[in-house]
Amino acid sequence: MKKFIFWVFLLFLAFIPRMSVSAASLEERQKAVVETAYSYYWKGKQIQYDNSSLTRVNVKDFGYDVRFYRGTYDISPEEATSQETLYFVCSSFVYNVYKEAINYSLMGDGRTCITQNMIEIKGDIVIDSANVTSSMDIAMQKKKIRDEIQAGDIIVYWSDTRKMGHAMLYIGNDQILHSTGSIYDWDNKQDRIEEKGTVSLTTLTDRLDSILDTQYSERYLILRPLKVADDNAYPITNNAKMRLQYPGLSIEKVASVTESQGIDIGQEITYTINVTNHSSSAYTVPYVDTIPDYTSYVDQSVQGADINNNQLTGNILLNPNETKQITYRVKVDSDISLYGKKIVSDSTYVAGIKAKVLEIPVDSKLSQTQLESMNSVYNQHKNLTSIYDLINTIYLDSLNINLNIHSVKDVFNSIFDSNVNSYNTQFFYQKKDFSSLPVEKQIFHQIYVSNMYAGTRAIVEYNSGVIREVRSDYLVDGDIILSYTGDQENIYLYLGQKLITSRNGQIVEISDINTISDIMQSLIGENMYTVLRPSKYYAVNLDGSSDDNHADIEDNPNTFDIVICYIFLASSCIFGIASSIIYFKQKKSNS
Repeated sequence: MKKFIFWVFLLFLAFIPRMSVSAASLEERQKAVVETAYSYYWKGKQIQYDNSSLTRVNVKDFGYDVRFYRGTYDISPEEATSQETLYFVCSSFVYNVYKEAINYSLMGDGRTCITQNMIEIKGDIVIDSANVTSSMDIAMQKKKIRDEIQAGDIIVYWSDTRKMGHAMLYIGNDQILHSTGSIYDWDNKQDRIEEKGTVSLTTLTDRLDSILDTQYSERYLILRPLKVADDNAYPITNNAKMRLQYPGLSIEKVASVTESQGIDIGQEITYTINVTNHSSSAYTVPYVDTIPDYTSYVDQSVQGADINNNQLTGNILLNPNETKQITYRVKVDSDISLYGKKIVSDSTYVAGIKAKVLEIPVDSKLSQTQLESMNSVYNQHKNLTSIYDLINTIYLDSLNINLNIHSVKDVFNSIFDSNVNSYNTQFFYQKKDFSSLPVEKQIFHQIYVSNMYAGTRAIVEYNSGVIREVRSDYLVDGDIILSYTGDQENIYLYLGQKLITSRNGQIVEISDINTISDIMQSLIGENMYTVLRPSKYYAVNLDGSSDDNHADIEDNPNTFDIVICYIFLASSCIFGIASSIIYFKQKKSNS
């Protein structure tokens, strides 16, 4: 509500073009699709490939008709950042391009838009190999494709024998953008990272042989979604219009703490907006932003923009292939009632395109004194042979928190409900009620990080807000990471930028960054993992309630906001009445 006038201003700007703009031509719509496709391409490493099911055994027994995949749908390029990786497959890439460019859903839904289904599509087919006569040799088919294909067309081919296929977006001038890469390595429990990202550029010339090779392509189609998605029903979106006005524009918004780490009251957050021009022409883009609720701007902290009354504005001159950066700091209010709420930064616009919304939860964090105490206790007792005993001792002696952890599975059973399906496989899902648990077990439900759990036996949608893979920059000092596969239980304490665990009956420290990264990547390949954050214990006990009992950020607008709302509405009515009186007076005098 504090941003009311700001939103009215943005709406005003958004509607001005609609007053006089006529229907877009086919060429303009093609350009919108192509520029949108490039906006995913510019994200590079921040978008990876994966079509694997993260829940490794069919879960239809629990009422689910599909497995839970890593791919992301209905998501803009701005969602991909250095702090959050997106995952595409070939079909989800073309789906997202059309959804973002003209708000058109290929196959009606991202979940059903898979290559196997696309080969059966009807209504927008330009070429269907099923209709190719036997007299047409390879050379003739190649010529037909080259003669017929247009920018924005989708090339799909499929082999029933191999149960494999591919979908690609033709962008004109013999060029193709498509998503390709390697899936998660389940045998070694490691990600295969494509340094250039999954969205890659190739040529129609290079791909024609594979499209026409019956070993890989028993049937191929050239689809033209723009043929059925006309401008009246699916106009170019505002984001796509801005991308056409500022070609090659790429936007990234990150914060000094991740959404998984959270922030304590009284602490500072640094927001960074990186803006890049990948084109060959210079241009100036407008930037607007708002200081989030429950925070205050840190004086003289903004760089690259101006601030006035909690509103940041600026005009960013970008030369070809240049990146500019805007940074500013805010301080979270020192109010314990904020525990359980979130600091939501959702008003960052560059060239009218909305940057990623960052929602950072407010949770208590361990102080430097507490961390030093934990390290001291650790150094005194690291000769213990049991990692469970060591972690319990550290928390009890330094912070007087009695965790009483003796088994990873015991912790899971306190946090999650479980069931066994017809394959005799145990699956886990979030426990809705923990009041029936013994008091000593309820602490696990209070301190686990509710959006950081997964595994091959976790029932959770990928797009549900749950972070299915853990990175070291998602952790905070004092976190406890637990996982298991079969009879193998693993438990780690993250303290002082290192992992502490047990190997062969001895306590070991892991400080190598790459090794820690490998361990974090392996977690989604385990049967189950979760993260405990005992520092949350203080937030729960300060205000007497758990995180789930707090109101959302925008639930309680203050009186000033409401008054502003009424003033605006009243002003609008007065303006409308006055305009009508003037109009009728002029009409009367003219007659």
